[in-house]
Amino acid sequence: MKTLIRNPRLLVFLVFFLLISNVGVLIYFTVFKNESRSNTKSGDGVVEHIKKKLELTDTQTEAYKKLLDEFRDSMKTNGEELRRSKLGFYTLISKPQLEDSLFQQAGKQLSAAQSKMDLLMFRHFQQVRAICNEKQQLKYDSMVVNMMSRGSRFNRPKTENK
Repeated sequence: MKTLIRNPRLLVFLVFFLLISNVGVLIYFTVFKNESRSNTKSGDGVVEHIKKKLELTDTQTEAYKKLLDEFRDSMKTNGEELRRSKLGFYTLISKPQLEDSLFQQAGKQLSAAQSKMDLLMFRHFQQVRAICNEKQQLKYDSMVVNMMSRGSRFNRPKTENK
């Protein structure tokens, strides 16, 4: 620390450098932020993406927004049920002498909650498809299949960066 005090130019340089880097980070996060990322958080990005990809009319877009809101509400409720089922299932790990019947029961509850979520998603996809015309339905069908074939982030094949 004594070296910094003996060399005031170095101290001034460090303060100036830190000030410039903080201003740079502030500018980056306020001016150059990714707009699509901020829109996705509010849900507008999803609506705009589907509207653009499927070329939805204003009436279809409004119907889609309504379906999306209903879907999110039901998924939130059922997501909480799924989390409780997973918690109940994985807390069984602390039991050293676990009976098979207890394990099987917890597994069935977890499977039922996951199945309910998948069925809700499938019904939502059907409802969205129903508001589309024939041309849009073809695009939508391929979008859904493509989205589902990607799978979760845990079972996606790793791609090499070239």
